[in-house]
Amino acid sequence: MPVNDLAMDYVALLRQIGREINASRNAADWSSTTSQDVADVIASGLRQVYWPPTLPGEMTPHEWSFLQPKLGTLAIYAPYSTGTLVATTGTVTLTGGTWPTWAAQADLWTGGNRYSVASRTNGFVIVLDDATVSFSAGATYELILTYYALPDDFGGLVNSQSLTLRRDVRESSSSPSPKVVSEAYLSRYDQWPHTKGVPELVSFSPTVTSTTDQRWYARFYPLPDKTYNLDYRYQVVPPVMNGTTITHHYGGPQLSNLVLLSCLDKAMRFLYSSDEYFARFMTELEAQVRRDRATYNKETLGFGVFSDGNETRTMDYFDLVTFRRHTTTLGTIKL
Repeated sequence: MPVNDLAMDYVALLRQIGREINASRNAADWSSTTSQDVADVIASGLRQVYWPPTLPGEMTPHEWSFLQPKLGTLAIYAPYSTGTLVATTGTVTLTGGTWPTWAAQADLWTGGNRYSVASRTNGFVIVLDDATVSFSAGATYELILTYYALPDDFGGLVNSQSLTLRRDVRESSSSPSPKVVSEAYLSRYDQWPHTKGVPELVSFSPTVTSTTDQRWYARFYPLPDKTYNLDYRYQVVPPVMNGTTITHHYGGPQLSNLVLLSCLDKAMRFLYSSDEYFARFMTELEAQVRRDRATYNKETLGFGVFSDGNETRTMDYFDLVTFRRHTTTLGTIKL
């Protein structure tokens, strides 16, 4: 499908920023310093759009409909234990089986010990993080994927009811989807040998390392007894525009003027300590918030369109608590 011509792409955004800061309209002519400054401006401008300031007269910032919810699907796997092993200085060779594709993200349990896997060389060889590990041929094992990486744009679960564990149509449908609990709560079940079955508990936890920003992981109990697919709904953290893999902002052509004004506001603030664009940005923000609220409601999308995904009653039956909870999403509601 072709891109809508009204949408502002990365090149057009660079051109407009360049014009405003008295640089060349062609970004290829910019110095490395100007290029870096503009990259910083765009990143800051997008953050100001995606997570905007609170509008006058309101108590909380607006949450854009296009950032929540998004449907994700996660395949979860039973431990793998086919064949036997031999290990020499951290290199483990499998006989009688084939290492699954997810082996590099898993842990190897053998002899009551747990070893993290550094890499999967091929279907028969994996390398452990601990290069001192060696054991004789014929060892039995379980390869267990404990932590499941969630998408890079995962910004948090919509709520604990937004999970659906897909089951085979021949199985009983009475088993509920996993209950969301804390990582600390789930850790108490980390035992050997492991219990297996239909997952009943799940935790979602963020992890930050010295080389990456925040990433989210899911963990289940009991360990799956076979492959399952978990559908879930989550809040989106958009990536920054970079002109290569990400050429357009989120929100569609309707938000292009807001993105431009936000970036120009940041450019003037960073480079000239001027807030001349901020008032125009706020005026456009208010207009786009009204449009978003008018679009994202039951009259246009049907029942169950709220951020929790569970509201199915008509507007006439809203109780006061529900009304207050959704006022920032719906705007003015006539009861």
